[in-house]
Amino acid sequence: MERKHIKSTVILAFVTLLIFVVSGAAAWYSYHKNNADKTAYIYHGDELLYTIDLNAVTEPYTIEINTEDGSNTVEVHSGAIGVTDADCPDRICVDTGFIGDGAMPVICVPHRLMIVVRDRGGDVDVQI
Repeated sequence: MERKHIKSTVILAFVTLLIFVVSGAAAWYSYHKNNADKTAYIYHGDELLYTIDLNAVTEPYTIEINTEDGSNTVEVHSGAIGVTDADCPDRICVDTGFIGDGAMPVICVPHRLMIVVRDRGGDVDVQI
């Protein structure tokens, strides 16, 4: 009976240690991913309009983008960027909100506008 108890204790200790190691690794990865050098790229069609270092932004600012396809207001914050106003009919780009990583771009299809965020040095292939 005592051997079973020791075996259970060893297994429980191993599982607990494994949980701590995995949690620590996940926290480390998340911290370093969120603090990576992030660069936003704003495209109109296949033309790169702006390259913005999101980590270097100290005060929020606004960019007005007016093209033959329409106009968008882009707001830039430290670590995040998003479209806050657009004269397109569906305004999906505004509803997307702010982005700060490469998980999802902000796209305004009627205006052929796209904003992507990548770690500095990442390759971006775009064609809308």
